[in-house]
Amino acid sequence: MLNNIYLKFSEYALLRDGQHPFANKYGATAEAILTEYTTNEDIVNSSIEDLIAFINTKSRDRIADAEETAKIIQATARNSYRLDKCLYEPLTISIASSFNCISSFERELKAIDKAILQ
Repeated sequence: MLNNIYLKFSEYALLRDGQHPFANKYGATAEAILTEYTTNEDIVNSSIEDLIAFINTKSRDRIADAEETAKIIQATARNSYRLDKCLYEPLTISIASSFNCISSFERELKAIDKAILQ
């Protein structure tokens, strides 16, 4: 998954914790950015107001400075490597599939932990 994120959105994958706009690089809002925007150009061409609204919706208004977060995401998308357009969709599908697998494994681990405690 990390390789695919790097291929799709290279600068996002390189951000360090202090520079990263999200507390959890792979949380719900980050996942939405990585899977619901097919290309970096979609993010770059999105108005800042639309991106702020998207971030607020996906984070359930939990991000304190959504405008700064949107600006960081747009700058990151702008500075990322450009791929051939035909590669973005398969990468996005692969990333979404990886997130689904991770969620499934987490649910299974919770069920196993619960069974162990009983």
